[in-house]
Amino acid sequence: MTPLWWVTKDGNLDCHELYVRHYSANNYLDGRRERDKRFSGPGEKLVLHIGGQALFVWRRFVDDCIDARTGDRQEGINCAVFRNESQHLSSALIRQADAIADAVWTDRRHYTYVNRQKVASANPGYCFLAAGWRRCGMTKGGLLVLERDAAMAAAKGAAIGVTACRARQIVPSEWVCDCNAPSTGCKPTGIRRNQLDPRACGVQEVDRG
Repeated sequence: MTPLWWVTKDGNLDCHELYVRHYSANNYLDGRRERDKRFSGPGEKLVLHIGGQALFVWRRFVDDCIDARTGDRQEGINCAVFRNESQHLSSALIRQADAIADAVWTDRRHYTYVNRQKVASANPGYCFLAAGWRRCGMTKGGLLVLERDAAMAAAKGAAIGVTACRARQIVPSEWVCDCNAPSTGCKPTGIRRNQLDPRACGVQEVDRG
């Protein structure tokens, strides 16, 4: 499948417009959302977008929500926002987002929360399940928890040949990830100023004329 996601900064205006249409958006009465367009929250973050059509936000942060199975805090990389208004299948976008996150944070569990009362689907979280995730519990507040753990990621990666991610510069501060390339030479090591670190990717600059 052709790579679809672009990496951008928190506060991207197209992404902000998508975010405010997501059910989890915090619409403050004091108007701060209009003054500050950032939407990802604290911690390490990776903001993916497809123009003004789809948004996916990964976050690595200290999550106070408890995993009922262990009694400890939820751990891993959190999908904080996913909104798809494009023609692409949501499950396909999630799989590509998983592959990008795997290249940035290796061997980490991916997880998300779904508010069953605020989604239209009769099967909440179905697009994640179709992408190879699973249900793994409920929060005390009634949110559904879904996850894709490291073992699931390894099996999925072996099945589709995804081992790394390549990037190329398109415009300053925006990077596209060729996350379906079966390359072993490119292993991004982390986030630098909310971008993939081009020095880790053998990035080729595009002549923008």
